Amino acid sequence: MASGQEQGRLSYTGIFSCLMAIHNTTTRVIFSMGRDRVLPALLGRVHRRWFSPYTAIIVQTIFTLVVGLGTGLWLGPGATGAYGFTGAIGTVAIVVVYILSNIALIRYFFGLPERNVFAHIILPLLGVAVLVYPLWATVQPGQAYPYNWVPIIVLAWLVIGIATYFYFHVKSPEKLTALGSFLAEDASAEEPALLDEEQVAG
Repeated sequence: MASGQEQGRLSYTGIFSCLMAIHNTTTRVIFSMGRDRVLPALLGRVHRRWFSPYTAIIVQTIFTLVVGLGTGLWLGPGATGAYGFTGAIGTVAIVVVYILSNIALIRYFFGLPERNVFAHIILPLLGVAVLVYPLWATVQPGQAYPYNWVPIIVLAWLVIGIATYFYFHVKSPEKLTALGSFLAEDASAEEPALLDEEQVAG
């Protein structure tokens, strides 16, 4: 059995690893949106020597410190403080994303000839059904303060996102088209390298 100190060290290591992964993926999203000119182009810069998205990293780090320290001073640390509150916001947001992804999958395959009823309709509907209960349990009325603010914050974030989408849809639709295009470019650039490796191995 692990001692209390060992369990504490393992918990801190797990939390740090989780937060580092979130930091890296968020930085990548900020960088890609800056590169596609949806966010300021400054965020799409790459370091000349290290080839890292350093401006996106700096902005994300500052945002994390401001929000993290500010929320920590407000609510205190721990599962019932800043960590639990921000974790609840992230959980609700990601559950909403998962539900919308399942719905989008059904819509995308619904009119296609390769549609599979089980894989493209039944399974996504089951996914939505499974996620509805934890979502409702987190956002239902009567939550203790400050968790009663969780659905309001997530809803406000969604409204900002929808408004931003329609703004670009009207003002700069080419930027929406360009979103994520660098992923396809990177994938196509990697394919010749993978083929070369296979040829060498063969």
